[in-house]
Amino acid sequence: MEIKDILKKGTGLPVAENHFIKPPKLPYIVFIQKKKIRGISKNNLIIDNDVSVELYESLPDSEIENKVNEIIINNILKVFNNDIEIEIIQDKDYIESEQMYITTFDFNFIEKGGMKSWKELIKQSL
Repeated sequence: MEIKDILKKGTGLPVAENHFIKPPKLPYIVFIQKKKIRGISKNNLIIDNDVSVELYESLPDSEIENKVNEIIINNILKVFNNDIEIEIIQDKDYIESEQMYITTFDFNFIEKGGMKSWKELIKQSL
């Protein structure tokens, strides 16, 4: 299961990677994932993931925000960071031109062991 599926299943909200072509009714989630891949072979790679999850709402809703935060911790970060300290930077802002709020959750995780490893780890956690 991928990040998009985890967020969608956990929140019940529409989720898109990078952007929606036609944004749905609020609230919804957009996430952006940047990967830096390094290593000496395809079976011995380290993949550094920087992820930003953006929650768009007409009014701030702490219940939805807490749910997104819990999903990130319990279904994404704990899978990859086992004993490593978990850090999520959360920020909230109002987009006046769109008349909506955005809450951003920024975090990082590292995958080890090759290109398929992160998908296998997520499956095992569900």
